[in-house]
Order: sequence, then structure tokens, then C-alpha cells
Amino acid sequence: MPPELSATLRLQEGAVSRAQAFAAWGPSPVRSLLASGRWQRVTDGIFAATSEVGVRQRLWAGYLLGGDGSALGGDAALVAGGMPRLLGDVDVWLPQPTRRRDRPGWEFRRDGLGRLDHTSGTLPRIRLEEALLDVGQHLDLVGWVALASDALREGKVSLERLRDAAGRRPRLSHRRMVTDILADLAGVESTLEWAYLRDVEKAHGLPTGRRQRSLTVGTRSDVHYDEHATVVEVDGRHHARSETSFRDLDRDNAHTALGTWTLRYGSADVRGRPCAVARQVATVLSLHGWSGPLTPCRRCAGACERSCRGERDSLETSGE
Repeated sequence: MPPELSATLRLQEGAVSRAQAFAAWGPSPVRSLLASGRWQRVTDGIFAATSEVGVRQRLWAGYLLGGDGSALGGDAALVAGGMPRLLGDVDVWLPQPTRRRDRPGWEFRRDGLGRLDHTSGTLPRIRLEEALLDVGQHLDLVGWVALASDALREGKVSLERLRDAAGRRPRLSHRRMVTDILADLAGVESTLEWAYLRDVEKAHGLPTGRRQRSLTVGTRSDVHYDEHATVVEVDGRHHARSETSFRDLDRDNAHTALGTWTLRYGSADVRGRPCAVARQVATVLSLHGWSGPLTPCRRCAGACERSCRGERDSLETSGE
């Protein structure tokens, strides 16, 4: 194989266009490799010098089909940027006025928002904050929170750049939802932590805790009410007797030794009975000087109404 073609294949992770391969080696050797199964046809005009076509070859095929000035977008950009996403069709952004026909597995879009002004990577992709906003417009509330919090936790984007990117969009689907979530995500590392912030803390008028604070060496706490010596940990994992549960126990005991109480809630608590969680947190905060008041949310009102209705039904049945 010619050295030039070998270098191209290394750079492009095994993917090569027909034009590149024919120019470097000629049609006959390339067709022989395809016929023998040593090379694969990714799509018309794009080959893979591999026994199977993988994700990386599909991504490179998108860029090679798009041509100079194009870049991966959407989930393809997130995958290229190291985020674990299921990859459907590969989205490719094209500079104006370039046009390409969609084909099965690849979709081409013309950029009108400046996404292509700041691409990165040997395999060009748009900025991850732009890709997150594009993908997020097709997700529900929980899906968007999960996607954004994962990217922030892994350090793929910063909250400031994500907020700036949203602010630059003249049209943004679900803008209110996106901006509200971005206003809440500082220090939030999971959908469960966000649910606690929204449905327990903010919905019931609890004081705002500090997120991801280290109280003892080598530890971090989800929510710390420092003025009231209380920590809240939320965890969606099943805590069996494991190394993780013992680490949590050590951390909780160390906090107790400092005079700080720890409350721990799982997903069933935060998502299933946030009002009960709020009342319990409020009780503990009150014991440490919080003067309240606890604000009833809509769920609280609904629970009271159901309780009163149940009492009335019981009285009517008993004839009292």
C-alpha cells in the first residue's frame, strides 16, 4: 500500500473516500480489497479499511461526504467529543451555500447560526455546547437535564459557555425550559439532584443549599446547608454492602463528628414523595435554627385535598 494512503487511513481512522483511494493507489487494488472483504463499503463513495464498519468510520464518512468546511453536529459531534451517546443518523453541518443529498445513515444541514465558525478536532465537529442545544431541542425535560448535567460533570462544557450559546440563539425550542434549567445546574451533577432542587428545595421554600461542597478531606456532599449544620445526600443507586456504601458511611460519620447531620434520600423519595422529604428536611433545619416557613407546593395542596376527601368518605360510610 502506498505510504500516502497508509497515512491517510491512520489519520481518518480507517475511512477513505473513493477519490482519495483511487488517487493514491488506483482503482484495481482498491476493488480487489473490496471484493476480498478486507475493505468494506461504508456508503457509496466511502470505504473502510477494516473488517467491519464501526462508529468512527461512520463519523469520518459524514465529514468526507460533507467535504471541506463541513463539521459533525448533533449526537455525532457529542460522540466525537467523547460523550457516550447512541448514534443514529450522522448529522453533518455544511457551509453556505453547499448542498448535499441526505442518504440512509447521514443527514446534511446548512448552517445559518455560525456553528461552523469555531470547529475543533482532527475530525471536525461543532462546539459541544452548540451540539448539546441542538440535541436538547428533541428531548423531554428529564432527558435534557440528564444530557446537560452529564456534560457538565465530565467537564466537556462549562455552564457559562452553555448559557452563552443559548443566549446567542435567535430561535430556540423550549427556550424557557432550557434557560430555567441552565439557571439551576450550577453544582448539580445528576437528574436526581436537579429533582431535589426543583421539587423539594425550591418548591417548598427551603433555604438554598451549597452544591458539591467538600466538608472533609476527599469527600463531596450533594447539598450542604452550612448555616444549619445539615447535609443532604441524594443517590439513585441501590446501596448494598459495598465499597461505595462503606465510603458513604465513613463520610456521614465524619460529618457527624463535626456536628453536621446527614439526611440521605433515594430516587423513590425525591421523585415519589418530595413533599414528605421537604417536611423532614425542614424539621431538621428548624432544629438547627432555620425559622422557615415551609411553603406548601401544589402537590402538598393535592395531598391535603385527597386526605380531607378520604376523611369525609369515611365519615359518610360510618354514618357519623
